[in-house]
Amino acid sequence: MSWILQAGTPQAPLSTRYIQWYITVMRLISVSLLLLGLSLPAPAGASPLTVYAAASTIAVMRPIEDIWFQKTGKVLRIVHGSSGALARQISAGAPVDVFFSANAKWLDYLIGRKLAQTDTRKSVLVNRLALIVPAGTGRINIVDPATDIPKILTGNARLAIGDPRHVPAGQYAREALVSLGIWKTVRSKTARTRNVRLALALVQRGEAALGIVYRTDARHVPQVRILETLPNNLHSPIVYEAVLTSAAQPGAGKFLAFLTSDDALALYRAAGFVVPE
Repeated sequence: MSWILQAGTPQAPLSTRYIQWYITVMRLISVSLLLLGLSLPAPAGASPLTVYAAASTIAVMRPIEDIWFQKTGKVLRIVHGSSGALARQISAGAPVDVFFSANAKWLDYLIGRKLAQTDTRKSVLVNRLALIVPAGTGRINIVDPATDIPKILTGNARLAIGDPRHVPAGQYAREALVSLGIWKTVRSKTARTRNVRLALALVQRGEAALGIVYRTDARHVPQVRILETLPNNLHSPIVYEAVLTSAAQPGAGKFLAFLTSDDALALYRAAGFVVPE
C-alpha cells in the first residue's frame, strides 16, 4: 500500500524585516480566504500580483521576489505547491495573475478551460530528475537502476516521490519507473507526497530509503546524497512554463517578462536549472 502524505505549503519571504512580516501575514490571510472561496483585497494604494509557482521553484522565487521589489517597489504574493493542486485552485476561482508550472500539462488544463492566456505562454526552465538517499546511507553503487532500485527497497524501505496524480515530479518519476520496467514492482513501496519538496524532506529525515526528486532541489541539501541523475530519455522533458491567467492584472505582463530577464536567468543557472536557448 502506498502512503499519501499531507503537509502545508512553504512560503517565500522578502528581504526587509517589515516586508517579511507583511508578506507572511498577508499570505496566511490569503490562504484562509482561498479556502473559503473568497479573494483577498489589495491594500490601499497597491495592487500586489499573485503568483502561483511550483514548489520546486522556491529557491529561485525568493531572490526573484527580492529583486522585483528592489526594482519596482511592488509586492508579490507568491503561493507554492504542486502544479496540479495550484492549477485546480485557479480553476476553482482563486484570484491569480501568473501561473508558473513544472509541467506543461497544467497550462494545457487552464488554457483548455479558458482560464489562461494562450499567447502569453512561455518556456522558462528545464530540470532533471535525481535518485537520492539519506546522506548517512552506506556506499551504494547504481549499475542498473532497473535491478538496483528494487534491491534497495526491501522490508519497510520506501521510495519517496511526489503524488503522480497531481505533482509533476511524481509524474516524471512514474514515467521513469515505467520506462525501467519496475513501476508495478515498486509502486506499493512508494511514499507519495503533496509536492516534491516533501518527498525530499522524507529522505532528508531518513524516513525513506530512496527518493526521486528534482536535481536542483537535492543538490543544495547536505542531508541527502545524489546516487544518479536519471537519463532524460526515461521520461517526458521537464520544462517549466509560465502564463498569465485570464484574470491577470494589466501589470502582470511585466512580471511574466521579468521571469526571463537576465537577472532571473542568472539565478536559475546558479540554482542548477538549465535555461532553454
